[in-house]
Parts: sequence; structure tokens; C-alpha cells
Amino acid sequence: MTKANTLLSRGVTLGKLNRDAKNMLRYARFVVVLKKEGRLAVIDNGDRRANGLPYAKIIAVLGPVQHKDVFLQESVLMEVGYSRTRPYAQLEKRPKDKAGNRAGCRWNLKPRIRMRGLSEEETVLVYPDIVKCMTAIVLEEREKWKKKGRWWGGSVGYVERGIHFTVNHCDKIIHRQMMLEDVRYRKKRYIAGHAKRIRRYLKRYKYSYYSRKELRSYAYARRIAELLSQPYYTPFYRTVICEVFAEGTHERTLLGLIMEAFGLDVSLDGIDAFVLSSTLVVLPELRDLWCHRPIKQPLVHAKGASTFVLFLERRYREKNEIPF
Repeated sequence: MTKANTLLSRGVTLGKLNRDAKNMLRYARFVVVLKKEGRLAVIDNGDRRANGLPYAKIIAVLGPVQHKDVFLQESVLMEVGYSRTRPYAQLEKRPKDKAGNRAGCRWNLKPRIRMRGLSEEETVLVYPDIVKCMTAIVLEEREKWKKKGRWWGGSVGYVERGIHFTVNHCDKIIHRQMMLEDVRYRKKRYIAGHAKRIRRYLKRYKYSYYSRKELRSYAYARRIAELLSQPYYTPFYRTVICEVFAEGTHERTLLGLIMEAFGLDVSLDGIDAFVLSSTLVVLPELRDLWCHRPIKQPLVHAKGASTFVLFLERRYREKNEIPF
């Protein structure tokens, strides 16, 4: 059970729900508020950041909930954390004076509790504003950097430096969309090219079935296996590249046999299988951002969530970013 699901299942008081909503309205970097009849309001708390006041590196979504016999206009429905901040988790910070020294009392926000998550319709409604908030955050966080060049992304080579955003697995639609954005980026950077190479190798083989011993002795089968044995080809991304080839075709069948012959794992855990098989609504693709999910994910601090690096699309960056 994820942390957010645990928060959903606990007993909760009306006072706690109200405090959480007020804290997010006051401290969250951005707050998207669902109003009646599908109207939205976006609150920008950038003045706290500009004035050096404590703020939560969170994009919060608030909306109406029913708590027993009481109707609340605003309660926490979803959070996306960025930088080192995790959604729904406790936040602590000690303010600094102008010289950069720790001063004053420690600022603390308790974990937020949700009565419910966003519905599919609500997610479709708020997602464009969430993306706008993400874009603004990437721009403002990069303003502080002395070096705005590229960083080594491992599986994708050099990519633009970006900001880490964390999405809880219980926010299924948003999490799935970020995973799909990561797949889209990887297809552009290397998966599509690798699929062409594999297709070229597979043309060397006339039949759709060979024994395991035969495949392990064939040069081009070994090349495919070596390619798919790289650290960035986890079982999830092996499944992604397999799905480039149509089910039941000569290429798909032979590729499956090669992976089996060389012991390449394509088993998926529940989260990854959900991403690839779900019939949930697909949200609009990112236009001004790219999304990359690092292979190495935080295992303790962000348990039950995934972290994604979001960075600016080149032409958007060149047009909108203030040079250092």
C-alpha cells in the first residue's frame, strides 16, 4: 500500500482537512483550485519565493469533498512535488537570513490527508494547468544555475538539464501520463533507431522458429541480445521495443524467441503493466517540455512514487529562457 493510499484510509477530522487545504493555499508554489461547474483558479505563491519566505515545492490540486455530512469546498485532491519535495510527505525547513545563515524557528508542514483523489474528468480538466505550472517551475529553477548546459543521461546520452518532479503511484492517470511521456522521449532518442537495427538483423533469418541452441550460436541474434542487455533496457523498456513490432509477425515472434534464448527478462511489475495495458484516458502530449524517467529511482524517500526529470524543449527554451 502506498503512502498516499494509507493517508486515504486513515480516520480524519474536519479540522485536519481544513488545515491541509489552508496550508497548501498559503504555502504551495502553485495551487490549482477546482470550482463549481468545471471552473478553475490557479494561485501563484511566487511572492513567498521572491521574498525569501518558506514555501512548499509542490503543485497542489484542491477541490470539493464530502466528509461525512459536511461538504467542503476546498480539500487536497492531488500533489506533485518537485526538487527534493515528495507529494503528501512532511515538509521541514529552517529559514535563512540575508547572509545565508540558518535563522528563526523551523518551518514545518505535516503530511496531507486526502478524502479522495481526482476523477478522470477532473484530471483532464486540471492537467493543462499542471503542465503550465511545471513549465514555469523549470524556467524559474534554471534561473539560479550558473551552468545551464547538458548533463549525461546514461541511456539517452546528453540531455538538457531539468528539474525533478515526483508523482505518487496512487495518482494513476498523471503517473501513467508521465511514464508515457518518458517512453515517447526514449523512442525519439534511441528506441526507434534500435528497432530499425533489430529489424535489419532479423531479415537475415528466413524462419520464425529456431531452437534456443541455434539462436545462441547466430551472430545477429547475439547482437540483438547484447543490445537489449544494456542497463537502460529494463524489462519495461524491452517490452516497449517489442511492441514496436506487430503481434504475430515474423519479427515479433523471432525477437521473443531471441530474448527467451538469452534469458532477457520481460516480466513487468503491477505498476509497469498498468502503464502499458491500461485503458485510462490518455492526456495531451507535452509540447514545451520533455520528460525522462531516470532508471535509478529513490527507493526510500520517494517510496510509492516515481521521479521524472522535466526539461525544456529546445526552441521553447531559446525563446523564453533568460540567458545567464
